[in-house]
Amino acid sequence: MLRYSLNGENTEPGDFVGFLEHFSAAGQTTLEATTRIEDGIREIDANISRINANEESEDEADKTQELLAKRKTKASIVLSAQEACTVKLSLTYVVNGASWRPAYELHTTTDSKTRAIANTVTLRYHASILQTTGEDWSDVQLTLSTASSAYSSYVPNLAKSIIKGGAVPVRPPTLFGNNNDKRGIFGAAVSTTNTAVFGSVAPASTFSTGATSGGLFGAASTINEGSHAATTAASSSVPTNGPFSNSEGTGGEEFGVIVESNPEMHALDRVGAAVSDQVLASTYSIETNVTVQSDDIPHRVTIMSMQLNAKTQYITVPKLSRAVYLSCKIINSTTHQFLSGSLITYLDNSYVDTTTLPLVPVKGIITKSLGTDTAISATYTQSKKEAGKVAGFSQRKHTPITDTITIKNTRPFTIPRILVRHAVPTPEDDRFRVTLKDPEDMGGLGPGKEYKLRERVTGRWMDDATSGPDISGLVEWTIDNLEADAKEEIKMVYEVAAPQDIEWHQY
Repeated sequence: MLRYSLNGENTEPGDFVGFLEHFSAAGQTTLEATTRIEDGIREIDANISRINANEESEDEADKTQELLAKRKTKASIVLSAQEACTVKLSLTYVVNGASWRPAYELHTTTDSKTRAIANTVTLRYHASILQTTGEDWSDVQLTLSTASSAYSSYVPNLAKSIIKGGAVPVRPPTLFGNNNDKRGIFGAAVSTTNTAVFGSVAPASTFSTGATSGGLFGAASTINEGSHAATTAASSSVPTNGPFSNSEGTGGEEFGVIVESNPEMHALDRVGAAVSDQVLASTYSIETNVTVQSDDIPHRVTIMSMQLNAKTQYITVPKLSRAVYLSCKIINSTTHQFLSGSLITYLDNSYVDTTTLPLVPVKGIITKSLGTDTAISATYTQSKKEAGKVAGFSQRKHTPITDTITIKNTRPFTIPRILVRHAVPTPEDDRFRVTLKDPEDMGGLGPGKEYKLRERVTGRWMDDATSGPDISGLVEWTIDNLEADAKEEIKMVYEVAAPQDIEWHQY
């Protein structure tokens, strides 16, 4: 194979000159193409810069127009002086589009060994500030002022129980199985019969006997007036894991969701505030200058953080739920009221729920559910015997019913107080009669009076009436100082009398 190379030995002078001319022309063509590409890139970059500049100019113009639309007031100040001097001017004006709302965080803790709730809690008082005035507040001193409003929320509401004629209504199937298969907390089957009954009825009274004024469930009573504790409404609660964990829910619950890092909430520096309570409003002067932009986004500032005394108690409604709710009573021992606002509750830094704190005056009491305690069990069973016929003109049938409630404490410490709420049914009309058999003496208990079932266990009716249609049949049992691994059983026996040919049910 022959190989050729361009060198002085085998190249004619004319061929070498031709090669140089071709090489020079190719290099020139490449240089011109590179120059055109670079010029094109520079032109594209210039166009991009012009477009960006135009967009920024348009955005700035839009913002200026927006601000001008909000700043419609022009202030003119004329000053005159006989000699040279320095004058400090202060301009005060009122704007729309600025507001704030109270927000609270309640932090409770438990003892690391006994798991008992601490007798003090921490309440953090925040202000969520929102402003769309058209101008940013940069490094300003804020003074917050407001009037008060109130909302409230409490623990499961126990409704009045009624004996009503007709067959038991068919309940719709639940999403995850048979709703009628109710079992106790340890798997024991619970009777699906919901009937219950109390009282003998005189012609002029729903719960009375003979001509005397009847007690709540048949027993005579001379007390017909008085004050009685009101029924506590339902409290929203989302149980938390740990010592107080999830259990079956009850009606009326409200569920909350918390996001630990919320991009819509800009937390400002942790500051305090000087509080001034007036007749119609309270003012909070933030002690550190803050910056709040006009961006329609909530900005949070801390007003104060305080330690408050707390007293815990447990509340359960076994007829509606096996859950035993831990409730905390907090006294407002500060010198100012707490305005209504959202309340986020934590137990040992674990989220419990989000509710609304009502207006709390000085020395007022905050009652807050902290979730459910699975170490305290509440079981409810109901047994109903076959109806017995009574000879006579009325031909009525009598059905004895027994409601049994058992509360057991598996905690390693004594529970100071447990409130057990229950409902004894009341008749819907004169065809039915409910008579309390056991505890019989409780039927004649007047309003505001307590019945001692045994040591550490007392009961009271939760309404003011002793007879007539106003009777609700709601009862609250109080169990004091339930020791570790101890249990208490409460039985209520009542009898329903109904016409022989009428079916009835309890709801």
